Amino acid sequence: MSTSRGKKNDEIENSDLCIKMMEMFEKIADKMITQMNANFQKHTDILTHELFNLNQRLDKYQNENSLLKDEIAELNNKNSICAKLESKIDQIESKEIVNNVSINGEFQVEPTKSKIVSFVNSTLPLAKITENNILDFQVNKKDNKTFLKIKLDSNSTKTKLFQARKQTKPKNIFLSEMLTQRQYQLLLEAKRIAKLGHIKFVWSRNGAIFVKQTEPSKPTQIFQNADVQKFVTN
Repeated sequence: MSTSRGKKNDEIENSDLCIKMMEMFEKIADKMITQMNANFQKHTDILTHELFNLNQRLDKYQNENSLLKDEIAELNNKNSICAKLESKIDQIESKEIVNNVSINGEFQVEPTKSKIVSFVNSTLPLAKITENNILDFQVNKKDNKTFLKIKLDSNSTKTKLFQARKQTKPKNIFLSEMLTQRQYQLLLEAKRIAKLGHIKFVWSRNGAIFVKQTEPSKPTQIFQNADVQKFVTN
C-alpha cells in the first residue's frame, strides 16, 4: 500500500514539475518573442527613418539636378546668342577688310604710296597697279622682315595682284588677303588638318575659307572648326 501511494506522489510531483517547467518555458518564450518584436520594431523604425532621409536627399539631388539643367540650358542659349553676335561682328569686319592684302618678307620699302606702288609692280610686274589703286597702307618691321598692309580700291585690283603672283611667284615674298582674327584661326585649323592628310587644299577667298578634300572633289566653304573636324571623322 505504502509503495503504491509513494508512486502516486512521485507521479504527482513529476506532473507538477512538468507543469512548472512548461510555464517557465512559456514565460521565457513570451519574453523572447516580446524582445524580438521590440528589436524588429526598433530596426523597422531605423530603416523607415533612413529611407525617409534617403528620399529627402534624393529629392534634394533631383531638385539640384533640375536647377543645373536649367542653368546649362540658359548658358547654352547665351552662348548661342554670343556666337550669333560674334558672327555678325565678324561679317562686318570682314566686309571692311575684304579688299585688304598683306605682303610680308625680307624686303625694304619706303613708307610712301609711290614707293609702295613701285615695289609691288617690280615684284609682281603683271599687276600694273597705280597710286589710285591704293587707298591706305601700313608698313611695320620686325627683325629682318617687313610687313606691308595695303587697302586697295576694289576687289578687281586685289584679283589682279593674286593673278600676277600665280604667274611670277616671287621668292621670299608672301602675298595674302587680310582676314579677321576668327577667320584666320579657322584657316590655321584647316591647314593643321591638311598637314595630317585629311584635306588636300586649303585657301581663302574674299574673307571666306575653302577646302578640297581630294583633287577632283568640289570646293567646300567652312564656317567653324566643327566643319573642319568632319573631314577627320570621314
